[in-house]
Amino acid sequence: MPLHEATHGNASGRHGHLRWVDDCVGWLSSIPLMFSYRGHQYSHMKHHAHTSDPLRDTDIFIGGPLAELPGKYLIFAWLQLLLPVLKLLPRGQRLLSTPMRRVFESGYEIRFFRRQQRISLLPLVGLSLAGFFWEALLLWYLPSRIGLFVMFLVFAWLPHHPQHERGRYRDTRITLFPGSTLLIRGHDPHLLHHMFPRVHTSACQSYFARFGPPLSSKAHASRVPSPGPGAPKILLR
Repeated sequence: MPLHEATHGNASGRHGHLRWVDDCVGWLSSIPLMFSYRGHQYSHMKHHAHTSDPLRDTDIFIGGPLAELPGKYLIFAWLQLLLPVLKLLPRGQRLLSTPMRRVFESGYEIRFFRRQQRISLLPLVGLSLAGFFWEALLLWYLPSRIGLFVMFLVFAWLPHHPQHERGRYRDTRITLFPGSTLLIRGHDPHLLHHMFPRVHTSACQSYFARFGPPLSSKAHASRVPSPGPGAPKILLR
């Protein structure tokens, strides 16, 4: 969540002179995940601007049946490592599917992904050369990959599934189930986040208490609170 909040400038809040705090929080929290803060910031803003747009939403490739998500995640994880190579090959990025290609279509994003790879991989290589290969693998690399998959599941797939509709009240949903606030870190009313992206995560629940009832009458019935077809059974009422 610190990475996400920094992306929206919520670490500094309304204090413009403290924007450097967002950058520090974003960079530091992205290192354990081996994830590019600047590249993510750029693509995440496009996601907010074009949510569920099949041509412009940078997260659209994550949509679809839950059973397909692990495969999509593995492709994305490998692309993080191979993208600089594909960028050098003539028409290399054409090897990717169209939704995947749009995620990395900007040279701006690729430059920051490459920089973050160096920052993240150097400590791993250094630890391995120092004789701590298994410790680095089991205590850092594998947990970071698991963490990234959890991000895909609860912050990208679940709040927007099935991504068939667009509109202020239909492209994002509210997903409520026992423990949802803890699991999704306060973003179970994700619709509120898209309506008020500068509201800090800690305030999402209070906003939901205030705006939830009126939204229930406007949002699609399958989105509030039911997660829709294809979601895990535990999420269905």
